[in-house]
Amino acid sequence: MAAEEFKEMFEESLQQIEPPETGQIITTSVIELTNDEVVLDIGAKTEARVKRNEFQTIPNVGDEIEVFVERSGLNYIKVSYKKAEEQKALIKVRQSFDDKTEVEGRILEVIKGGFKVMIENSVQAFLPLSQIELRRVDNPEKYINRIFRLIVIRLEKKGRNLNVVVSRRPILEELRNKKVEDLYASIDVGSEVKCEVVKINPKSVIVEIDGIEKGLIRGSDLSWDRVKNPRTLLKEGQKITAKVIEIDKEKKRILLSIK
Repeated sequence: MAAEEFKEMFEESLQQIEPPETGQIITTSVIELTNDEVVLDIGAKTEARVKRNEFQTIPNVGDEIEVFVERSGLNYIKVSYKKAEEQKALIKVRQSFDDKTEVEGRILEVIKGGFKVMIENSVQAFLPLSQIELRRVDNPEKYINRIFRLIVIRLEKKGRNLNVVVSRRPILEELRNKKVEDLYASIDVGSEVKCEVVKINPKSVIVEIDGIEKGLIRGSDLSWDRVKNPRTLLKEGQKITAKVIEIDKEKKRILLSIK
């Protein structure tokens, strides 16, 4: 078989390859960068172009990237990198809602009741103020532009819009529970712990140990002398060191003394 004939047969076979279907996400290779576009090799001698403004970071020649097929026909294909990222982000959002897996979200701005968040750089969501910390938040503006691991707790379709609500609390609660278990495993009667006074009652003081677990100091364990008012010895927010005098690891109760 002559070389020219083989070449013609090979090129003809390439033309018979079915183009990607509309709605697919396909893997492509970057073959050229122009001032305005990223040129991609789709395969079978077919190229596609994507506007540079669809990328947050411009890829390099030779990089493989995934794109979404918007329209496809013989010797013609229109693709979008941004829509591929949106589709992949939507898959992660649905997985997070179904399986409680984590997604990444950036805080965009403070709005009524919470925050506007961008999930996986593509999907907008709402993060209630009560769901960003385990404690009360007094200065929500400090969270703007910060990135957090989140879980989707509500996912609803409203017309053409997708209502996505996310939370950070389940992640923080799981982390805190692990730290609490570690704390109870590491202390016993006689152990000294660092605490912060969080509430002063007429006859007792409640402290927080290592920022994760509450402990109680009875009035009689504040001093060898009789204490009429605990506020004469301590103030809320004060850091102290206390000794464990009683502990119930099953019921998660700790009694402390500073005398």
